[in-house]
This record gives sequence, structure tokens and C-alpha cells, in this order.
Amino acid sequence: METSTRQTHRRQPKQMWLNIRPRMGGGTRMNDDIAPMPTGQAFTQRNYPLNCWWVAATSEEVGRKPLGRWLLDRPVVLYRTEAGKVAALDDRCLHRWAPLSTGYLEGDELVCGYHGARYSADGRCREFPTQSSVPSTACVRAYSVVERGAFIWIWLGDDTRRAEVELPPDFPWTTDPSWGVVRGGYYLEANYMLLHENVLDLTHFNYLHRDSFGISNRQPAEYRVEGLQVIARQVADIAAWSEAERAAVNVDAFTIRTEETGRFVTPALHSTEVVAVRRANPQFPEWQVSTYIHHMVTPETPSRTHYWWLMGFAGMPAEAATGMTQYIANGFAEDKTMLESVQHMIERDPRHREFPEFSFKGDAGGIQARRVLQRILDAEGSAA
Repeated sequence: METSTRQTHRRQPKQMWLNIRPRMGGGTRMNDDIAPMPTGQAFTQRNYPLNCWWVAATSEEVGRKPLGRWLLDRPVVLYRTEAGKVAALDDRCLHRWAPLSTGYLEGDELVCGYHGARYSADGRCREFPTQSSVPSTACVRAYSVVERGAFIWIWLGDDTRRAEVELPPDFPWTTDPSWGVVRGGYYLEANYMLLHENVLDLTHFNYLHRDSFGISNRQPAEYRVEGLQVIARQVADIAAWSEAERAAVNVDAFTIRTEETGRFVTPALHSTEVVAVRRANPQFPEWQVSTYIHHMVTPETPSRTHYWWLMGFAGMPAEAATGMTQYIANGFAEDKTMLESVQHMIERDPRHREFPEFSFKGDAGGIQARRVLQRILDAEGSAA
């Protein structure tokens, strides 16, 4: 199923993302200076591109019962045809704007629950009960979707530019029996970029997750920009993992070294690879665990976000990984509480210019992500 009509979008006003002087001599690394930035209001306005693959739902969420969901300020209905293929349409009947997700499926046709208009998976209105024919122009937009691994991704932008963007990853290790896989997610009442910045600056572990994850010695990472990706790399010695982590990999408390590389891949995806090894100690055998962590975000509105996370542990038994699910979810719930508190403060307190943000060394990755995002938004606006 492919999308029908080319969409045009009015160029968005440029956001006040940052207000810092460029580093002397150029380059992409941030210096250590503290910089004030009147950016709070940007998290209450639309700051997401349409020309991007975004997660619409998990595979198990979409079946033969229509699922309605707001994505990037657009109502979308998702369902599966009898052959199992995912279809995505505007969730709005062309007759009287009734949500099509309140209707039902008959074969591969979606029937509006208000007056019975019937739609095929390509968005065409095939039948209206009170008349014998339907105009050929009677249709709703059908969106392109791809199902990759456990997730359904949707393209809400200009279809003529879809081929310019790489398809989203399918995470092949999720079906590898030698990997322990856990995943979850939640509805976040905050701007999606707050979560991106949260995972780019892991020094918050020292405070927000001190008790849950048991890590208190995080230092700012080293950041660089490659194309439209922000990359954070950090090597750290951790005195001991938490009790839950040690139990999952069947090790006692010890000092480990982690080599961690995180990437702001697209506005929809942040990916991290962590390699943890036991530091050289003749009393213990060699030991290593590789971990993949993926954060997927899809804005509903400027202040509401659908969030999914996916983690894989190489060589970890499935039952051990499953045992970590609640432990990880508890830690991520602390992020949710804090980010929603930040969003509420941004929306409630009007004194953005009087009390600008101050950014510190650990914010370098977040600032670079804001710059990359602005480049993406400018490019999309100029092409409209």
C-alpha cells in the first residue's frame, strides 16, 4: 500500500534553539564554557520533521481491530488486512470527520461507524450506502508503512522524498536465541527532544538514578557530529553494578570497564552500544557483555510523546533478561517523572527570556542534537 497524494507543508518558523557563540577555529566539539540559552519555548512548539520514519506502534498492537493514534499532530488509523499487511489511513472520514478508528473491518475494507462509508487500504472510498456511485476523488490519505522487527514505522511526509531516507533498522538480534531481549515504553507528557537530550547526557544517572541503577560516577561523554548524527562516546570504570544487573549475568560485585557509544541517529531514534568487560584481575576469569539500547520517540504533539525502548544483551539467557524488565522500567519511570516535571515548568512559567537555560559541559551532545535538528527542519522547510 502506497500513499496517494503529494503533500505540501508551510515552512515552520525558525525555533530559538540556541544562542551560543561558535567555538574559535570552528569544529564540532563543544568547549567547557557555560552558555545561557532562551530555548524553553521551543519545547512548546512544533519541532519535528515530517520527512522521517517514525514508529507508529508495536507489531502486536495492530491487528484486525482498527487502532487510532495521533502522530505528529495527525490522526492515523492502523489495521491489518486479511493477509496480515499493515494499512494506515487518515483517521477521519471524508463525509463528516468521524474517526474511522471507531468503525470496523469487513474483509479488507474499513467501514465508518457513523454512516457506513467503506474504504480500501489505499484510502479510496469504495461505497457510500445512500447512493449508487462514489466520486473518484473521494479518498483519504493512505500512509506508507514498513514493519521492521517488533515495530511498525510510518512516513507522514512528502512521498516524493521518501526514497531519500534510509529505511529504519529491523534489529535482527531480537530473534537471535543467544540474545536476551527486553522492551517496554510509555506515554510521555513532554516534548520528545527532552528525552533525546536526557539519553545524550548520562551524568543524570549520578542523581536521578542513583538508587535505582546504582551508578554514581558518570562523567560527560566526548561528542562529535557525523553528517546528521550526534555521537557520544564514553569509557568508564564502574565499581559495581546493581544487585539486579549482577544477578542477571551471574557475577559477584567487581569493578568493570564500560565502553559506551550512543548515537542520535534520527529525530525518531537514539541507539547505544555498551561493551562491559571485567578489568584485568588474575583472581577471576575473563568476562564481557555487549548491550544494545534503542530509544524510539514519536511526537503526538509538541508536549506529548509516544516512547518505546528496546534492549538486547548478548549471551544473556532469556529468563535472566526478562527478570531485568521491571528493574529497567523502574529506572526509566524516573526519567518520565522528571521530564514531565520539566515540561510542566516550561509551559507554566512564562519567564523564558528572564531566566534562560544555562548549559554545562555534559549538555554538549544535546546542544549538537538541537543544531542537527534545526538543520533538518530548515531543509524540510526550504523544500516545501
